[in-house]
This record gives sequence, C-alpha cells and structure tokens, in this order.
Amino acid sequence: EAGRTIVMVTHEPEVAARAKYFPPLEVARKVRVMPLLTPDNFQEKVLELLKGAKRSVLFQNQSLSSLGENNEPGFRDLLETLLRKQRELDDVRIILRGDFNPAVVLERLKEFGFDTRGDKLRLQKKCHTKGIIVDGKQVLVGSHNWTNQGTLVNRDASLIFHDEEIAQYYRDLFEFDWRHLARARVTEEFVPLELAEPGRETPAGMAKLSLADLLYGDG
Repeated sequence: EAGRTIVMVTHEPEVAARAKYFPPLEVARKVRVMPLLTPDNFQEKVLELLKGAKRSVLFQNQSLSSLGENNEPGFRDLLETLLRKQRELDDVRIILRGDFNPAVVLERLKEFGFDTRGDKLRLQKKCHTKGIIVDGKQVLVGSHNWTNQGTLVNRDASLIFHDEEIAQYYRDLFEFDWRHLARARVTEEFVPLELAEPGRETPAGMAKLSLADLLYGDG
C-alpha cells in the first residue's frame, strides 16, 4: 500500500492479561523531587540512586542496550552498577520491551554479565515505561532510554521522587506488569516479523498490519 509499511506477524490468541488502569495517585503535600536532564546531571544522579540501593531495584525501560566494547564510559558505569546490584541484592528485576528484536538485546546483556533468566528479566510487549524503583522508597520516572545516546547525549528529562508513598504506587504498577504482561521467554510471544511484499498473499497463521498499528495500536 502506498505510503504505508506493512509487516506480517504470527496470528495467535492473546496470552497476556488485559491492561489494568490504576487510579492516579493524588499527593496534597510537599515532596522531595529532583529533576534530571541529559547531558547535565542524569548519569551522575542515577549512579548515586543505584549505588544507594540496599534491598531492591525494579528496573523497567524500553531499552537496555549494550554495545559491548563500544559502550561510552559513562553508560558503561551505569550498566556495571546495575549489574553489580543484580549480583548483590535479592530482588533486582528488569522489564524490557520485547518486540524490537529482543533476542539480540538479551544476548548482548548476557555477554555483559547480566542474568537474563525469567525470575530476573522479562519482556513486555510495547513497553514504553522508563522507571527505576529503589528499596520501595525512591522512584525515577521520565523519558530516558538506557542507551549510550539516551543516558548521555539526547535532551531528555526525568524525575527522582524521594517519597515512599509515590514509590509504592509505582511499585504496584511494576508488579502488575511483571506478573501479568511481561514474559520470561522470547518464544512465548515475541515472534519474528516479516516484511510483506506488495501483492503477496498472507501466509497461513500470519496476519497483516501496518507498522504504525504494530507500534502504537492495541494488538
């Protein structure tokens, strides 16, 4: 179709739970909050946040992309700190977006040293959250992808709330995603895509949809 990119995906019954909409948290009091910007203070303050974790780190992001030897030093520091906490603490869980070639992402994380087993790391279809919850008391939310560019160069903004009530609200959201929407294995839901050729019939077991519907639709 002119002007549209069409992809084909395996057409299977929906296996994930439907989204649950949590009522917004209203806080009518002063809270301690720190703005984070790149390239200003994001990397420095997130390192402090992670290094201070004593019990748990719940990490959810569209991206956690290691480039191996090509990681910039500042981004490598972030990866190494998250990895160290995964090895030191009992509860460090990671949710990543699972529909952008996750097998390659997982392989690179394994090479870096991360434990990618299902009790440590899961994949969530269309995940666009960027958040970190530390010890159930502090929470980072914002727009920063965990990539070289996203953490060091791109003009993005996030906030760290030093507030247990706010952190627990976001922890409830993370726990819902972890239990109901995230998957422990690539093969359970995140199947390969195939670019549809003009005029080609749709193969059995697959469905055609536009790239826009794939990325932003409800399917």
